[in-house]
This record gives sequence, structure tokens and C-alpha cells, in this order.
Amino acid sequence: MAIGRTKEIVLSYAVLPTAVVRISDVSLFDGNIVQVLRHWPNGCNALVDVAVGYESESIMPSSGYVALNDTTIITTGLKEPIQKNNEIWAELANRDSVNTHTITVTVTVTEEI
Repeated sequence: MAIGRTKEIVLSYAVLPTAVVRISDVSLFDGNIVQVLRHWPNGCNALVDVAVGYESESIMPSSGYVALNDTTIITTGLKEPIQKNNEIWAELANRDSVNTHTITVTVTVTEEI
């Protein structure tokens, strides 16, 4: 199959102290998740858990969460099939009882035509 459009879905949120949130968007077309970028700014001190997935499938990591500090992880070479209107989500859990932390997740989807 050929590759058509490419869409970057940006999920960014300022997570309040001790809050757990799920932010999401939907795929605009059938295709594949080909890249996931996760960013923890300086000061997170491995206190903000992040998981990324679509529908009921967790893909980054495959189970559980990852919490880091002053780090950006870009995972390429993925080929996770996704359908139009599937939910793409990020779960963010701030274990810091004092500070708000803004986490950014960018999911790249390519269309299959």
C-alpha cells in the first residue's frame, strides 16, 4: 500500500500536583502510528508517569508507565495499525505533590491508501 497524508497529533497538558489525566484525539484516517515522541521537562524528577496508546492498546510502554526527567524519547519505526476515528491517548499521572508539570506527547500517523 502507498502512504498518503501524515498527521501529527499533539497531546500536551499541564498536570496539576497529584492529578491523573487522560488526554486524547482521534485518527483522521486509516493508517499506521509510525512515531511516538514523549517529552518530560526539567524538574519532573521522574515523578510524572506517562503511557501512550490507542483504543484499548497501550504502545509506549507496552504495559505500565515511564517517568523521567529532562528527557525526550522519540520512538520511530513503528507500524501500529489504526482506523479512522480510533482514539489516540496519553495517560499522565503527576506523583509530585507540589508542582504542576507540562508533558507533551506527539503521535505521528500516516495514511495508507
